Amino acid sequence: MADLNKSIEEILSKCPQMPQRNLLRDVMSYNDSMKISQVIKFFERQGVLFTKSMIQHYVKTGVLPPPEDKRRYTRSHLLMLAILDQLKGI
Repeated sequence: MADLNKSIEEILSKCPQMPQRNLLRDVMSYNDSMKISQVIKFFERQGVLFTKSMIQHYVKTGVLPPPEDKRRYTRSHLLMLAILDQLKGI
């Protein structure tokens, strides 16, 4: 997971003009792991729509790594979801 964090931070450093940069900053400041319902609420507060089905599909297809202990999503998961949200518009 450390390599994943490094890769994500490298991508973010190369994208200073990326829209919703504040969302990514909020994600980076978050340190706890959370359940899928908490992930959905976190993004709702940011104005980003993710559903439980969408997140589970991303895990099932390998776009997102599986949650820790089969239930807990980490900051790395949040970062990847934030980046996926940005890529949906492309």
